[in-house]
Amino acid sequence: MFLDRIAAGQDAAAAAEAAAVDVTQAYRRLRDDDGFARGWRAATEAARLLVETQMIAAILHGDGGFDRDAAMRLVLAGRRAPAGDAAPAVATREETDALILDRLAKVAGRSRQGDAA
Repeated sequence: MFLDRIAAGQDAAAAAEAAAVDVTQAYRRLRDDDGFARGWRAATEAARLLVETQMIAAILHGDGGFDRDAAMRLVLAGRRAPAGDAAPAVATREETDALILDRLAKVAGRSRQGDAA
């Protein structure tokens, strides 16, 4: 249940509460159990993909209630900062727009390929 909640976009504390475990146990297991660590990384990636999809849908449909900044923080959370750079990476609005347009172009390209087949 913990990893399912992480994949749904919840943070570790909320996921641990839903799974009725102490969050420190989850972090200990993350450190000590390679299989669990792989599962956590996969769940985090699933959450990122979910947020990216929701973000694209919100932009296409003009959903003004979508928290774009929070979504980008989650999307970028797994990207490592350059060596020696302790500050977290934060995308500008222009970088965010470029990323979204790039993803949309890739989706459109795959759609055209499917239509041609």
